[in-house]
Amino acid sequence: MTRAKAIEGDAVVVQPVLAPDVEERIDGIDTIVLACGGESETGLYHDLKGRVQELYIIGDAYAPRRIYEATQHAAACCQEFRNCLRMLAGLA
Repeated sequence: MTRAKAIEGDAVVVQPVLAPDVEERIDGIDTIVLACGGESETGLYHDLKGRVQELYIIGDAYAPRRIYEATQHAAACCQEFRNCLRMLAGLA
């Protein structure tokens, strides 16, 4: 997912949501259509941080994305958690 960082005349500066240090300027733009509303909601995560032993932030709470990227991230977190459980149980 990409966000429009700046609109400058007939150009737009875009930035990937997951790579805030990367920018690209696209020149020759005459029309811009924005899909707005993609913001992370991390309130519950911050409320629970330090109060529970294991806590992960996943999905759109981590970063607003398409469903494919969000579920891939969730699956990777689950695999990491499963590996930790196996290690603790001496099965690794």
